[in-house]
Amino acid sequence: MTAPMQGMPYSPAPVEVVAFIGRILGHEWPRSEGERVRVFEALGMHSPQRPTEDAEENIGGIWVLKVPLGADVDARWSSFRGSLVLITLFLYPQPSEQHPQVLEKFAELRTELSTYFSPPTETWGTEAMPAARWTIGTCGVELYCFNKPNSVLMLCIEDLQLARLAEAAAVADSAP
Repeated sequence: MTAPMQGMPYSPAPVEVVAFIGRILGHEWPRSEGERVRVFEALGMHSPQRPTEDAEENIGGIWVLKVPLGADVDARWSSFRGSLVLITLFLYPQPSEQHPQVLEKFAELRTELSTYFSPPTETWGTEAMPAARWTIGTCGVELYCFNKPNSVLMLCIEDLQLARLAEAAAVADSAP
């Protein structure tokens, strides 16, 4: 993605991003690979890569995702034992630290998410690298602003139960 020049609009608009998240959360979270494919197709998303069909072999993975946001958004999806756990969007990347327009986009997205859903259930971080979380039914939405070494927003939509299971499995796998 080419970085927007200073003073030019950043794409996609935060309101478009939030509407897209609303469409994702408007579907029941997929519990199988077949359901994931159907939901992705219904939302205009496409992944050129697929996990194995064997849930026991597919402990987890991260795959490239094309999303219909009218811009070259860097997106990924993650699975755990054959089920979609997480969709991640990387928005408004800039090749410099502490980019003021990326911080502005964080504030705009946070406002749009709060208006669309509700105020965040949790906030943390610093003024330069803020983060916020919303709990919407069985899903979580997290927004992060990273400013070192480059500036970018990361927005994640996850199934909270599957995310906890995946994290517990990762911790267990890393235990001595």
